[in-house]
Amino acid sequence: MHTQFRVSGSVRPTPEEHQRMTTVPSRAPHRPARTLRAVPDTAGRAARAQQRDLFADSLRAENSKRGKPYSERTIGAYLDAVDSLGRWLTKTDHPDGFDTMTIGQFNTYLADYLKGHTLGGTVTKQGNLRMFLKHIAEEYDTDNLWTHPKRNSYGRQEAHPPILVPDLIAALLKVTSGKSFEDRRDHALIRVLLHGPRRTEVTSMQVEHLDLTSVIRTFAVIGLKGRPSRRNELGDRDVLALKRWLNQRARHRRIRSTTEGPLWIAEKTGAALKGDGIYQMLRRRAVQAGYRREAIRPHLFRHTMAHEALASGMSESEVMAKAGWKDRAMVDRYGASMAEQRALEAFARSGFSDRY
Repeated sequence: MHTQFRVSGSVRPTPEEHQRMTTVPSRAPHRPARTLRAVPDTAGRAARAQQRDLFADSLRAENSKRGKPYSERTIGAYLDAVDSLGRWLTKTDHPDGFDTMTIGQFNTYLADYLKGHTLGGTVTKQGNLRMFLKHIAEEYDTDNLWTHPKRNSYGRQEAHPPILVPDLIAALLKVTSGKSFEDRRDHALIRVLLHGPRRTEVTSMQVEHLDLTSVIRTFAVIGLKGRPSRRNELGDRDVLALKRWLNQRARHRRIRSTTEGPLWIAEKTGAALKGDGIYQMLRRRAVQAGYRREAIRPHLFRHTMAHEALASGMSESEVMAKAGWKDRAMVDRYGASMAEQRALEAFARSGFSDRY
């Protein structure tokens, strides 16, 4: 027990009391105040996901206006547009399903989409939503925003389709004039493209579609997506190129029959050439010919065929039959590239101004 000493009238603290008096009590560790985190509203996204799935099921259960089932590629394009719209609604905190979307929201979505994409891409995205908006209106008894009078409609700027210049065509045929597998195939394929078939029609061609022995040599074009089938006449150089290609094709190790099967095949696998393969082949050949790879694409052959056919004096109905068109407006569009030039040449031939 320690003795307390009085100093100048005060009591001196013991060592234990002094330590207690000078020691700062430890503080509890600081804990930040708990904040309430906002719970994301998943009800709207769940409702939109359900509506999307129902739309997908309806597409697979119904036929298109052509009376045939929708292809998976078409369904995928439609659903991709729905997903794009759904992401925008989530970003803008739309709390409900697509059925409560207003025309103002839809117009704003397309305007926002255009800011980050081309006009052509926006027009395509807009068109791919048409069936979905109709579906939502029918399923949920709401207004069809597609037919709404205040809907902002985006359209492509009309421009004359370009055509291939003769020098480019000649250069492509020259660089494919060799004797290799790909040279024989590509040369014959380019000559067929000059007749203006669609790329999907070219990839679906079979050996049995060729008639190289009749008086009028032809190749058959099987109409796709409800389009009519037709036959196109072949010239002497076309027939020679196709016969050379058939001989080369017959020697491929994967070919079991020389009289049937896919007409255009890949050298490595022997599988049917796809649309992308034709696209890449043309670009590669354009570079070999000394042109930019962007200077050519398969559909330009179709533009060129329409112009050349009209310039040679074929009637519009004959051009429609050759191209497989049902609508005369297609002749006007595809033939518009050089319409002025054809008119000038026709007027010059008439000699009208020299009569006076």
